[in-house]
Amino acid sequence: MTFQTAVAFVLWSTTTYEALADISTWITLPIHNLNDPSVQSMVSRCTRSLSTSGIFHIENFLSAEGLALVQEKMRLIEDKRNRKLRTKNVFQDSGDLIHFGREHARNHETAYSIGFIG
Repeated sequence: MTFQTAVAFVLWSTTTYEALADISTWITLPIHNLNDPSVQSMVSRCTRSLSTSGIFHIENFLSAEGLALVQEKMRLIEDKRNRKLRTKNVFQDSGDLIHFGREHARNHETAYSIGFIG
């Protein structure tokens, strides 16, 4: 989850100004000081990672309080999520019964669910 996504989600789902008063308790980085060496280091690392692999990951981004808030908000809108139940194999398809038997690992499927809110 990016910082912007976390902030946008919480701003969107929070109804009182008091809850928005100090978002610095929700995350572990000192966002009040973007020149802080830890923030600069994280930005540099994420920029390199994004350039080389197309993704980046910020470890321990949310504080325990921030994580609890996001989890609470997700539970409150759980009935509004888009959810699909699927069955796929390790290759994310439905197998290959033409070239392999039903018991072959290529045709072993597992049920899982995916979803999003948006």
